[in-house]
Amino acid sequence: MFKIVSYAKFLLRSTNQHGVHSPFVYLLITRCLYVRKRKATDHQVKKICKNSKNLSVKESRLLLRLISYLDIQTVLVLGKDQRSLAQVMELYTGNLTIDTALSSAPYDLIIAESNEVAEANNAITMLLSAMHNDSILVLRGIHSDPDSETLWQTLCKNESVTASIDLYRVGLLFIRREQLQEQFTIRW
Repeated sequence: MFKIVSYAKFLLRSTNQHGVHSPFVYLLITRCLYVRKRKATDHQVKKICKNSKNLSVKESRLLLRLISYLDIQTVLVLGKDQRSLAQVMELYTGNLTIDTALSSAPYDLIIAESNEVAEANNAITMLLSAMHNDSILVLRGIHSDPDSETLWQTLCKNESVTASIDLYRVGLLFIRREQLQEQFTIRW
């Protein structure tokens, strides 16, 4: 019942690219999120997702498009689907460093499970400190349970997060000092 109510609230709040007044977010939506071109790697993505319990093809394609569009160089993958996510990102043909454990380097992209972050002590501080200006945190399963939704709302209100995009299954958090703090709910 929680997921039904949560999804209904999402649909009532959500918009498409026409309701967005931030140039950065508008371009991200129109040039990355809404791009529907099939890539040569689609067959491999489907094969990886078939062997994973929680990773969808749509989510995998989104990650590959984000990496390409934002010119991501360093990625930190945390959570139960680490292996599958790393395999999907290895399909990217550019220069990409993928870590599955936190090191001292700041990351361009961090992918984490919201329910695991909600359970871990100091996880929010740890993840935000591993980011730099123009970093993105992809939080999976932000509406999967009440704790994950609470974590999402807490992160959106954090002073270092300047833009948040709720895509229902996935949340995108950006650190961009040149942008005012804004929250978007986008149908994807």
